[in-house]
Amino acid sequence: MNVHDCSWVEERLDAWLDDELDEVERGRMEMEAGRCDWCAKDLEANRKLRAALRGLPTEIQPTRDLWPAIDRQRPRLRTWIPLAAAAALAISLVGGRALIPPPAPPAPAPAEDAWRTELETANASFREALDASPELDPQVRAVIEKNLADIDRAIAEIEQALEKNPSSAMLQKALVAMEQQRIDVLRTLTLSSKAG
Repeated sequence: MNVHDCSWVEERLDAWLDDELDEVERGRMEMEAGRCDWCAKDLEANRKLRAALRGLPTEIQPTRDLWPAIDRQRPRLRTWIPLAAAAALAISLVGGRALIPPPAPPAPAPAEDAWRTELETANASFREALDASPELDPQVRAVIEKNLADIDRAIAEIEQALEKNPSSAMLQKALVAMEQQRIDVLRTLTLSSKAG
């Protein structure tokens, strides 16, 4: 024996009216509505409501043009005020630029000064050691000069990139790393030539 369940009908009523139920559920819905007067009345009331809603107009046109009344009530701006504000802004921007001098380039940081001094000292020490080693094989000397030239070229390229993008932390770190590499190479070569 099947027990009638009004809540089952109620939960699926919209889906049934929208023709979204499969065949089995649609058959059960019709059977349930046939067994219960309340479900049948609810179903019929929903059908009538939907039919009435479909009969309503989708758009309502006003009987007269409403825009003139709205236009009369909106506040009027003086047409010259926006133009005057734009002119004042343009003058202040152009005039302000002429009165404010460009910022001075930042002074090198003390750490950068010390680092550049260390680099200059390492360069001078290396040149002295290289000049004091005339017996150094010319091929070795050429390799050393080539490697230092490669490092100098990389440093110059990083410095050019920093001129275009001075706030780049990555470029700043790369420059410090290349300069440090140059200092390390010069120290190593200087110590080797003095020991050798």
